[in-house]
Amino acid sequence: QKGATEFMWKSVFGSLAELREGKPGSGCILAHCMGLGKTLTAISFIVTVLTHPQVTSIKARPEASSAPSSPPKDKKDSNSDSDRGYQKDNNEDQDLTTGRSAITRVLVVAPVSTLENWVQEFKKWTPAELLGGHILVTKIARQMTHPTTGKQRLMSNEDKLAAINKWQEHGGVCIVGYDAYRNLCDSSKNKDQIF
Repeated sequence: QKGATEFMWKSVFGSLAELREGKPGSGCILAHCMGLGKTLTAISFIVTVLTHPQVTSIKARPEASSAPSSPPKDKKDSNSDSDRGYQKDNNEDQDLTTGRSAITRVLVVAPVSTLENWVQEFKKWTPAELLGGHILVTKIARQMTHPTTGKQRLMSNEDKLAAINKWQEHGGVCIVGYDAYRNLCDSSKNKDQIF
């Protein structure tokens, strides 16, 4: 599982330097027999990228439409940042403008029959002090539990939109089924395409 987590990091981000440079990253597929820890590996990776100081210290870059950046600093201004354990990017100060971590949200798209399992696995494997505070886990599903009554009811499109907006604003993990994801992405079915 350690090797799989490292594989995910290298496949998705490559390195901290590439993440700092704003390179778009990639993706990967974990495929193996049932019961060998793919979900645990993915959760370990997700929790790490959402909470590890060397990742969260990398701030979001401005949109392409923002003001042009200033010229690079002299090499003599580029010092080792030993307490964080990596070299400072020469252009770090000018590019990091939002104050928000570059990675605040993760979308998990999975078979609908596994959505509740994903939620339970996050509860099981994420340190308790991070759940609900730093890492919010949002599930977009057919059924939802009403926040005040605790009763199950169908999740309306308005409920789904509210949950997605909360995830978009506060960050964390959003877990959604394939069909719901496809429907929410299909602008021909939705007046406002959500994803």
